[in-house]
Amino acid sequence: MASLYRRKRSPYYYISFFESGKRQHVSTGLRADSPTDRRRAQALVAKYTFVEKSVLPASGKILPSGWDWVPAFLKSIARAPRTLEAYELRWRNLSLYLREQKIAHPRTVRHEHAQSYIAWRTARKRPAGKFIAHNTATAEVKMLKTILTEAKVRSLVDRNPFESFRARLDPCAEKPEITADERSRIEDALLAMPLWMRRAWRISMATGCRLRETRLDIRTQVDLERASIFFPAPKGGRRKAYTIPLPESLRPLFEEMLKSGARHTLTFPPVPSKEWRFFFDSLDMPHLCFHCCRVTFITRLARANVPLSVAMRLVNHASMTIHRIYQRVNLDDLRVWSAKLDPASLS
Repeated sequence: MASLYRRKRSPYYYISFFESGKRQHVSTGLRADSPTDRRRAQALVAKYTFVEKSVLPASGKILPSGWDWVPAFLKSIARAPRTLEAYELRWRNLSLYLREQKIAHPRTVRHEHAQSYIAWRTARKRPAGKFIAHNTATAEVKMLKTILTEAKVRSLVDRNPFESFRARLDPCAEKPEITADERSRIEDALLAMPLWMRRAWRISMATGCRLRETRLDIRTQVDLERASIFFPAPKGGRRKAYTIPLPESLRPLFEEMLKSGARHTLTFPPVPSKEWRFFFDSLDMPHLCFHCCRVTFITRLARANVPLSVAMRLVNHASMTIHRIYQRVNLDDLRVWSAKLDPASLS
């Protein structure tokens, strides 16, 4: 199992864990003399331990060979590396259930296993201590439904027992817009945080890009002459690549980095989203997350009356439905237009 240790003359924790059949040793970048870093390091150990328990050997000795075709199938249908990572994580969780229930082959899956899996999965806890969400378990059952459909194509089963599976989804918490007061407090607090966090915040608030997209290659993605930023592999993979105008507020940052010889805007720690979670919690803003930067940017576009087609192009949204989900136009925004259309103002 994963474990923490110290090295001589180093203030940082190192973590030891198994990956691809080999024991790995890497620095966490977290200081042993910091209580906050100590808690983060312990959470990181729990995460790696959970993954180690979830990964199954490729030999088929633990998971019967009736399922050994699944990893290659998932790889064939994933359109992007991040999508494949999500698929593989879901499959690891499903594999644990199949192993516990001794479901050795697709033909032994029954319709009742769908609800059984949801109950089994939501009774388990994440490394951080929270129970697995109902929607997460449902998404994994839908993955198994897709796998069973493929099993039918391969003549491994006569019918898909999950064909009629339907499950309600719990309403997701709406990510809010970051208010002006919150933004001021956040930016003051970021002055004491690592450089990668300050740069990620600055880039996302100016462009609306996702957290992973804030790591830019200065030489290949940023063109100061054409004043553009190129995102070669956003969510959805390379086929979703897009280019946007360079916000002038970011030009000084990129010019400074080019002069210094830096290659990338930032380097992520092992779990960057967790670092932001700790950060917002420390500011007593548990309702916020880094993705709220994107929500804020898109809402600002709506308030500025940027045409929908242009706004969608700026944030690389292909669906109007998805784009509108991000907009947080409130009652005060509506009052402006309502007043203009009031009969009294038109007379």
